[in-house]
Amino acid sequence: MSTSISKGLKIRYWIAIGYIIPITLSVISPILVLSNVNNTNKATEEVKRVAYAFKELTGTIEALQGTSRTIRGYLLRGDDVNLKGYQDAKKQANDGFARIKDIIRDEGQLKLLREMESNYAKYTEINDNIVRVIQTQGLEAGVAFWKDAGGNELVTNIFEMLDEFEKREKEIFEEHGKKQEESIANLKAVVLWTSSSIILASLFFGFFIYFNITRRLTDATTQIATSSTEIAATIEQQDRTTSQQAASVNETTTTMDELGASSRQSSEQAE
Repeated sequence: MSTSISKGLKIRYWIAIGYIIPITLSVISPILVLSNVNNTNKATEEVKRVAYAFKELTGTIEALQGTSRTIRGYLLRGDDVNLKGYQDAKKQANDGFARIKDIIRDEGQLKLLREMESNYAKYTEINDNIVRVIQTQGLEAGVAFWKDAGGNELVTNIFEMLDEFEKREKEIFEEHGKKQEESIANLKAVVLWTSSSIILASLFFGFFIYFNITRRLTDATTQIATSSTEIAATIEQQDRTTSQQAASVNETTTTMDELGASSRQSSEQAE
């Protein structure tokens, strides 16, 4: 009886394991998938952020070029059209620097951006002074001030830093692009691995439990058949023993009858 209970408990354990492991894998699977999805989303957001930074950088470079172009036009003509264009380009450049500063995460780029912004502030200060000189003293005085102010060196320095900034931005874009590809590849691998693991675990434990129960049922059937045969043999032996006992009783009865007859004869002879 204790052996049967033990086997029954073991079967229950295997059935429980057969359910628990696939369920556990089913719980782990979405966790791993969500983790990789988050990593993929982060990489995608970084790629978008860098792409947006490229866009803002392009607009800022155009604004810087516009600043230089319009101030030179104003030096040549002293007209309001170039002056308005200069003011608009200056505002666009300053707004572009501010937006890029909010986007950038790389410390080296931030440092470079601050230097560019500082040089551009100096450059626009020179240009604002040129405008005031032209408005108060005329074009020739403005041109003379522009030649001595050193604005061209500042512009050249700014564009050199912009080239370095853009180069680093491309490197960051490639890095995040690779991370995005790796995250997508990992996500595919996790989905494939977890799905395969659940299927294989379900099949393995299903077959294992099936064959284990079948084997145990076969053993139990064999044991029952053997026990039935032993019981039948025991009953047959008991029948033989009963028959022998009945024969012995008959013999004893016959002997008792004979002894009774002998006793009667002895009594008659004695009389």
